[in-house]
Formats: sequence, structure tokens, C-alpha cells
Amino acid sequence: MENQTKKNSVNTVIYLLLAAMLAAVVFVSVWTVASKKSRREAPDTTDSVSEVSPDDPRIPVTSASDIPENETGIDASASTDGTPDDTAVSADTAASSDPDSAVNPEDDQAAAVTDNGADVGKRVFALPVDGIPGKAFETDIPVYSITMNDYRAHTGVDISASVGTKVLASSSGHIARIWSDPMMGRSVTIDHGDGIYTTYQNLAEDIAEGIEVGGTVEMGQVIGYVGDSALVEIAEEPHVHLEMKINGDYVDPLDYVTVSGDLEIYYND
Repeated sequence: MENQTKKNSVNTVIYLLLAAMLAAVVFVSVWTVASKKSRREAPDTTDSVSEVSPDDPRIPVTSASDIPENETGIDASASTDGTPDDTAVSADTAASSDPDSAVNPEDDQAAAVTDNGADVGKRVFALPVDGIPGKAFETDIPVYSITMNDYRAHTGVDISASVGTKVLASSSGHIARIWSDPMMGRSVTIDHGDGIYTTYQNLAEDIAEGIEVGGTVEMGQVIGYVGDSALVEIAEEPHVHLEMKINGDYVDPLDYVTVSGDLEIYYND
């Protein structure tokens, strides 16, 4: 009888432990779903945020064809002292941007302000290729990697394009860095001034002629070509991986790409 009582007590403890574990799993699942939903439904904090869906009329694909020349540049009169972590430019290769283009004060584009308080001002950025954004920017909730078969942060956005497609500078600036990343492949970083950097990865080995560290590039200028050099994204469809940093923080590039009309003139120029 005593043995039976002990056995019942042990079973009770086991059942309680199992119930506690189940409750913990349910709580974590509910919290994860709620957090993701809350983030997706959070109100827009910039005036230029665009949805990723290709069917949405606000899809963040732009061209420079309809933008007057004096509006395609960026006011970069202040050079940058800070540099992004993995796209940093060393002191001997950093170049200050020149205030060589004015912005129409009557332009109806409102200044975009990032979460970290950086004033992007009246700037124009375009997608580097004429393609549809694929894997989205996500740093809070890990996304699935087909290549690595795991979940990880995605600090940029993948824009589909065939291997060999010209990759264009999203905006004017200076070439801050050219290198071959062991994971993300052939890479180019552009310093747009005021702590704003864009990085283009998964490029072909051969960079465009005339592109070198310290050199100036204009919005829409060819800087390289789509390749398949990113080992951690090799199983994905051909694409260019675009990253953007403001004052050292990763931001979603699609939040800063404006929407405009005729793509063919811009991308086929």
C-alpha cells in the first residue's frame, strides 16, 4: 500500500511537470505570434515607407527618369566620422561628400526620420536593379534561410535579377569600400554622407570599370553586376542583396526608396 502511494505521488509530480512545460510552450508561441503581429501592424514612422508586395501600387520601385537633375542628388555637406560595423571605411579611404546638388524646397517629399532619430532629409534612393523585392529586411524575428536551412536575421533586402544584370548606385555618393565578404560575396559600399551608407552584395567578381575606393558615383551609375558569390544565399534565386545603414544602425532600404514612374528609361539607359 505504501509503495502504491509513493508511485501515485511520483506520477502526480511528473504530470505537474509536463503540464508546466506545456503551458510554457503555449505561452512562448502566443507571445511570438503576438509580437510579430504587433510589429507588422505598427504605424508607419516615415513618410516614404513602401510595402514589399509587388501587387501593391506603393511598391518601392523607383526611377530617376522623372526626377529633375537637381533633385536626384543628396545634400551631403557634412562628412561622416562614424562608419557602419561591417561596411566601415578606414580613415585613409574615407571620403567626404560634396554639396554639389540642390534640392527643390517646394518638393513635396517630406523628410524621413528613422527610429534612431537620423534626419535623412530630402533624398532620393532607387532600387539598384529593375526587379521585385524578395526576401525582406528582418532583424527582430529570424527568417528561414533556404541555403543554410536555419533561421537568422536578414539585414538587407534581396531584389531579384538575372546573373549579369547591371547593378546601379541607389543614390549619389562616394565609394567607401570594395571587398569580397566570405559569406556575402563580392560587395561594394557607398557613403552618401550624413552617416548614410548603402551596401550591394552577391555581385559578380568584376566590378564596373572606373569604380574604385574614394571615387564619386552618381545615382543610376553602374557599379557592378549581379552574381552568385554570396555563399549563404547561393540557393536563392539570382538577386542583389541591398543593405542600408544610418548612423551605424541597419534600416530597411525599402523605407527610403521613393515611388516614381517609367522604369525602362532608368534601368535600360
